[in-house]
Amino acid sequence: MIENLKKGKRTRIKARTARRKARAAAVPQTAIDVTFRHVAPTPALHRYAERKLAHMSRYANRSCRAHVILTVDKYRQYGEVTVKSGRLTLTAQEETKDLYSVIDLLAANVERQLKKHLEKIKAKKTRAISAAEALLDSEAMVAGKKAGLDMETLLNIINSSSGVNFASMNRFTRIIHGDYLKGGLTNTLMMKDVMLYTELIADLGVAGLNATGPLASFGLAKSLGYADQISNRVVDAIGDVSGGVRIQSEENGQS
Repeated sequence: MIENLKKGKRTRIKARTARRKARAAAVPQTAIDVTFRHVAPTPALHRYAERKLAHMSRYANRSCRAHVILTVDKYRQYGEVTVKSGRLTLTAQEETKDLYSVIDLLAANVERQLKKHLEKIKAKKTRAISAAEALLDSEAMVAGKKAGLDMETLLNIINSSSGVNFASMNRFTRIIHGDYLKGGLTNTLMMKDVMLYTELIADLGVAGLNATGPLASFGLAKSLGYADQISNRVVDAIGDVSGGVRIQSEENGQS
């Protein structure tokens, strides 16, 4: 019996080890090359560069390749790094009192660049919502406001139901506090996109039953003076023709 327990324990240990190896293999890896100029290469510096840059692939969520060049020129110690991942290329140059500090600065520099790049990607994804989502939520929020409902409570209900969508999760949670977001498509451009879509499906012989609403809503926003403003303002256009309703909370000076 004791022998069976030992076998069972060894089996569990092997299984855990296999799972850890599988997880490690699934993590994107960073390949790091280090070039030394006018200075003797040392394993310690090489290992330090690898340790400081190894996490880049985890940030990018895909494999990366980093090339570090460390140079000593009389009293100057400086370095440069190039990190490539797909089409993305990041570069940095730093100079300081010793090569270990140079590596620290290089790693911090490219990390900041990568984070900024990922934030831009996230912002673009946040802006990329469908016209139907924006309009459905706009009508629902205006109706809720006229009915005297609390906007945050209404959004929580929507986001806990089958009606949850990208706009309700990422747009209207900010619009009800007066933040319409920046950098998105204007009402004019949204209307243009919908028109191009209707022309395309018409050429293909497909019925465009869902285009009427977006065309009417963005056309309304355009006619009411929101043409060159972010398309999130369509909720104000709907509010205008619904009795001058604004869905922002009282704390933002809106009613």
